[in-house]
This record gives sequence, structure tokens and C-alpha cells, in this order.
Amino acid sequence: MRRMHSCTSRILLLLHAIYVSAGFNVLLSSGNTFTRATVDLLVPPLPTINPGQTLFIWPGLQPGYASNFLPIDNGVLQPVLTHGSSCAPNQLGAQNEWWISAQYVNTVGQAPGYSGCYGGPAIQVQPGDTLRLDFSLAGTTWMQTVQSLGTGMSVSFAIDMENQGQGWFELVTELTATSLAVASYVPAIAYANVALAAQSGDGNLCAGIAPWSVQKDGPVYEVIQVGTITVNAEKTECTIESVKAWYSANPVTLYPGTSATILQNVCNLNRVDLGIQQVAPVKFNLTNDQPFAVKVYWYHDGQMVLYATLNSGQSWEVNSYFTHVWMVVSDDSAATTVAFSFENSDDANTPANLMLTKLPSC
Repeated sequence: MRRMHSCTSRILLLLHAIYVSAGFNVLLSSGNTFTRATVDLLVPPLPTINPGQTLFIWPGLQPGYASNFLPIDNGVLQPVLTHGSSCAPNQLGAQNEWWISAQYVNTVGQAPGYSGCYGGPAIQVQPGDTLRLDFSLAGTTWMQTVQSLGTGMSVSFAIDMENQGQGWFELVTELTATSLAVASYVPAIAYANVALAAQSGDGNLCAGIAPWSVQKDGPVYEVIQVGTITVNAEKTECTIESVKAWYSANPVTLYPGTSATILQNVCNLNRVDLGIQQVAPVKFNLTNDQPFAVKVYWYHDGQMVLYATLNSGQSWEVNSYFTHVWMVVSDDSAATTVAFSFENSDDANTPANLMLTKLPSC
């Protein structure tokens, strides 16, 4: 859960984790509140490596700059897709399974009935299932509903927020220490059909969102791609076609003139980010040993510029610089990210040879 402290700054509050992704955020103007939010979440594959780790994937509503912050203080309304255990009541927590429940979590405030972890019944869900997650406000009560579009199963949880506004919508992947360990699994996350409604017209509603963003927080790289955004004339409603996020917990340092095999944590490549740190020329030769084609993009000024398409077995060499960011993308949304940083050496004109390959166990 993350907190908007007074009305001037934002800080991270880590509930179960040592890291919370920067994520995707829509923050309304001071005093405004959301009245409805809906999003579809695709359940990712189960971890094939480090299956005992804990992951939390959730859309959420928090007060942000909304009214009536106190006495409840800062909490988050959040239907949480969970792998592992959590503080939620009625949790399932079976080994290497996904489960979800609608929750309210507040580790900051002390108001009776709002401090701690609250939630409704949980259901087990399967990889590939689409979950429709709905927040709706009736009077002062927020109702969260979770529905599996695959099975039709549905659970809900209602809580009276005593007229506290909720002005911050977010999509978050919350990682624990084991998620950041070597050979951990951090899935790619795919949201679709995001629909938001605000109480009053707001120029901040779904404004200023870049189609691509690359962020780094500690050891974690996060890449977010946002689909088409539509805002109505009154600026009270907006829809977002899709939000996809990829993560890397294991950045690798590469040196020009050396060879490296790019191993990753699941069996299908999705995205490789080459974050290059110094201003100097560098070459790299990229070979696609995957059984499917990939596209190679240069990330520049918030834009993805397509440079090459590599079929299985093809190689490609390019002259670049240590400040440039490259991404390798496939159409497989079930995979993860591996991040790379290049550092200078005496052999900067000799290409680094990079190989996209599957793990031996795949």
C-alpha cells in the first residue's frame, strides 16, 4: 500500500514487501473522488521457478488528495491476486496457486474498524482466466466485486468509508524478498478495459500518460505499455484499452567484446531491456535462438522505434551508445523481463554477443 502524505508529497509504504512497483497511476485533483472503477486482469502463469515465493497483483483506490482523509487515514481498497499468503482474512494460500479476494488494508491509521486487514471470501483462479474487478460507490459504501469470466464465480466485499474520498487509482505489482532473489519469477501483467469515473470533471483524469515508460527502482526494472485512452468531453469518465507491465529482478552487467547467453525465468521470452549507462559507443550482436520471432525496438524520448524483426535463428548487429535503451519484444504476454546494463571497457568496438535462449528445463 502506498500513501499520499498530506497534499504535497508521495511516499512508499511497504506492507509485506521490500519493493512496490512504481506501477500505473491516475491521480485526481484535490477534493475530487472516483465513484467507479472497473478493470480486467489476466491471471498470469504459475511460477515454474521459486514456486514458494509471494506475489501480490492488484488494482487499488486510495485517498490521494481527496476529501475527508481523517480520521480513517490512509488505506487501500484492493482486490488482490495473490500467490502465497497475506494478512487477508479468508485467504486460501495453497502451495503454488493463484487466489483472489477483495480487501481493505490500512496499516497507518488507528480508527476502529479501519486499522489492519479486512476482506471478503476468496476464490482460487487459474492461469489464463480473466478476472473482472469492479469498484462501485453507493452513498458512502464502496463495493468491490471480483468475477471470473472463465468460471462465472464471483465474490464481493463492502465497506463504509464514511465519506472519505478515493482520488488515486493505481495498478501495482508488489514483490517480496523472495521475488527479487536470483532465479525468481516476476510475471508480466496484462490489464484491459480499464474504465474510471470521477465525481466531477477533472483535467487530471487519465491525462499525461505516456504510451511507454521505463522505470528503475532499486534492483527492479519496470516497463509499462499503455493502449488507447479515451476521455469524455466533461472529463468525468475515461477508458484505457490496456495496460501491460513487465519486470526484471535480475539486471545483468555486460561488457563489450564478451559473449553472454540471456537466460530468463520462464520459458517464453517477452521483453529484454538493455539499459546502457555511459555515453560512449558500443556494439552488440543479438541472436534469436527462440522458436518464435521477436522485434527489436529502440526506446527514445518515450517512443518505441522498431529497428529489426528477428526470426528464429537470425542475428542482428547494431552500433549503439551506453546511454541508449533497447527492448526485445515477442507477442507472448505470459513472460518476464531481463534487464541489462553495459559498462565501458577497452574493447568497446567489439560487439557484445547476446543470445536469446530458453532455460534448459523448458
